[in-house]
Amino acid sequence: MSRAKNFFHAVWSGYAMTAVVSLLNLVTIPVACAAIGKPAWGLWCAVLQFASFTSIFDLGFGPSLGRFIADYKDDPHSQAYAGFIKSVLLVGVVQGALFSVALICLIPFLPGLMGIPAGDAGQFKLLVLLVAGTTGLGFPLRPISQLLWANQQIASMNGCSIAGAVVGSGVLLLGLWVGWGIYSFIASSWVGFVVTQAGYLYYVVKLRLLPKLRHATVSFSALKPLAGFSANVFVITVGIQLIALAPGLLITRKLGLLALADWTIGTRLVSFAIQLIGRIPNSSEPILWEMFVRGELPRLRQRLIELVLLSGSGAALFGAGIAAINVPFVTLWMAGKVQWLTAADIGLVMWVVVSINSVVFNMVSGTTKRLGRMKYVYLMEGGIMTGLAYLPFFRLRAYWQVVLVLLVFVSLFRLPYGLWRTWRDLQIPVSELAKALARTFGVTVLLLSLALVLRATTAHWNPVMQVSVNAVIFAVVALPTVYFLSLPLEPRQRVQQALRRFFG
Repeated sequence: MSRAKNFFHAVWSGYAMTAVVSLLNLVTIPVACAAIGKPAWGLWCAVLQFASFTSIFDLGFGPSLGRFIADYKDDPHSQAYAGFIKSVLLVGVVQGALFSVALICLIPFLPGLMGIPAGDAGQFKLLVLLVAGTTGLGFPLRPISQLLWANQQIASMNGCSIAGAVVGSGVLLLGLWVGWGIYSFIASSWVGFVVTQAGYLYYVVKLRLLPKLRHATVSFSALKPLAGFSANVFVITVGIQLIALAPGLLITRKLGLLALADWTIGTRLVSFAIQLIGRIPNSSEPILWEMFVRGELPRLRQRLIELVLLSGSGAALFGAGIAAINVPFVTLWMAGKVQWLTAADIGLVMWVVVSINSVVFNMVSGTTKRLGRMKYVYLMEGGIMTGLAYLPFFRLRAYWQVVLVLLVFVSLFRLPYGLWRTWRDLQIPVSELAKALARTFGVTVLLLSLALVLRATTAHWNPVMQVSVNAVIFAVVALPTVYFLSLPLEPRQRVQQALRRFFG
């Protein structure tokens, strides 16, 4: 299959996965919140915040592994390739064991660090131990998924994730029905993990992506380049996790667990949009690696500019679309139990657009394997933001202030650094980068203005009418706007081909 087909298969399957997972959340979250109560739901949100942070114990090997497999995969029968994979498997087993020990040592201090009330501390620690087991098992299993990723089999991975999400959600609802309470989430996590990993293994075996390991020699010297690269990626991963942890930590420590529960619900559509848009650069990553390894630099430069336009178009479309419907959607979804304000949505739209552009530009450093000072940029951004949560004089009184913190910091750190590295490493003219960004932000302002007009016009309607009318009008106006003003040429051609086939 060609690179373009792999990319578009990865993107649409990623959209399907995100849609399925989000639909399942729409069903399960209100049911779970009603079954276990809002305080318990807030506690589970805090558990998930920490569980996502535990990926730093990967030490950067997971994100780095796919990039190094791309260097080997064109010669799948070489002994060096087999030895590399076998060595990585052994390292994963050791990491899983060390992670378990580290977690047991850290667990007594977690409630205080996360701002968990004393009455919930015991249950919080137990939940963390139970859910973190999937993280520990993930270390030795990571070569399986990375083989699929590096070989551009992302659509197969997305199919496995869909299966895991569906089965896991079924287990969650069953657990709530039979009375497992908050531990229904634990059962759901484990079942979803097992189903997903089994699917990965099936496709790796079916596509014969795993080299023959029987006679391969474990060589830690072969892992030295990976270890050096991973050390830098590890610091970046710590920064990414701190950035992801910051809003939840700020809200928990400054506004309380109930506020975290409301924030999680109010930003659910934004999380959905980020997942949708993130499929575009993520699906491009192994293709860019392959272009760089094979020396196709002119094509790589062209694809990166197209990626900026395509990702920016998606961010503007989905971000502003959410701003048009999010307030009435939250009211309708949670039956008025959660109140959300448009002011937070305005900032979130701009944050989504700036964030997705920073992701695209910072992919260049990983593609060239020249990370440079990138690790310090991520670490400073995440470290300062999380540090604010522990400053007694730093106060927050509204969600829009949290959004403002996120927007300011990504604009000061990741975005300018990614732009600079793209210009320096790929020698893309500043004028081309500026033109692509101007198109992206111009469309964002237009669509956000449309969303705000729709919100103001229908503000006094009932939530069902607001969501329905705003969504339809926004789609009718926004889709052609994005198509004509910011969508790159190749996606436009594919849209035209699809329309011709559909209409015969």
